Amino acid sequence: MNVLPTYPFSGAIKTSHEFSPSTKINRVPFSTYFPLSKILVTCDTVMSTELPPARYCVETLISQGLFVLAGEPKIGKSKLSLDMCLSVAKGEMVLGQKTAKGAALYLALEDTLIRLQNRLFELTDEPVDNVYFSLLSASIGSGLEQDIESFYLEHSDLRLVIIDTLQKV
Repeated sequence: MNVLPTYPFSGAIKTSHEFSPSTKINRVPFSTYFPLSKILVTCDTVMSTELPPARYCVETLISQGLFVLAGEPKIGKSKLSLDMCLSVAKGEMVLGQKTAKGAALYLALEDTLIRLQNRLFELTDEPVDNVYFSLLSASIGSGLEQDIESFYLEHSDLRLVIIDTLQKV
């Protein structure tokens, strides 16, 4: 499944599907894979290309893409993230903003099952459909992307994936 949009400059970008599982990935300068001459587009091209509107998981706050929630330890980042998952799954508001109701995947990579359960009981009294958890995952470049893609293929209404914490992958 190609996840890249089909506008004029997407052809220069390779997806993970263009590499075999045995492909060794070496760290090389960005320009080796994305030479400037291959990714340059004119202002006219950008302005005249009809693009689909951004799809939001949480209106005006979280659109498609990667977002990092960062802050001091123990200030509630995990609780906020878990609350977002529950709210998206129920189609309820987050921080006063509407959500696109759908499945949520929460990778609680620093938690134990009891700690996760305690956090859930702090936020809700009833189980919420469409929220899925894992306490373990593959690393980036070692299967995580494929695991998330496989999950998406089984849950086409997936709206939110939380990786808590990114340093664990």
